[in-house]
Amino acid sequence: MEHEFGSDGTGITTSCKQNYENGRQKNQTHKGYEKIVAMVGLKYKFISSFKYAVKPTVHESLYFESLLAETVRRYSWVGLVAGVCGFLSRGNCDFVVGVGAVSRFYPKKNFLVVFEG
Repeated sequence: MEHEFGSDGTGITTSCKQNYENGRQKNQTHKGYEKIVAMVGLKYKFISSFKYAVKPTVHESLYFESLLAETVRRYSWVGLVAGVCGFLSRGNCDFVVGVGAVSRFYPKKNFLVVFEG
């Protein structure tokens, strides 16, 4: 079954009449939207875990550890975890390695690799 997972967040409208992209371009407001952060299998696209954010403006990385922990509980083996640059941090990478997986996060713009030691 699944052993490679990816994490990302998105805004969900609370009304059928709103469109997230069109509404954001006009007046840069988060009113009428909720944010969901999910961990999804990369092969079969099954949602392994998800969380609703407290506010639409909260950062997605705060939910990463709980999403991965829930995914590890549901699946016997997690081999790879991918994510966008918002999840890239030493803490998240250490947590992924701690569960026995390989982390693959997109680097941030102008990212400089600094090794410890």
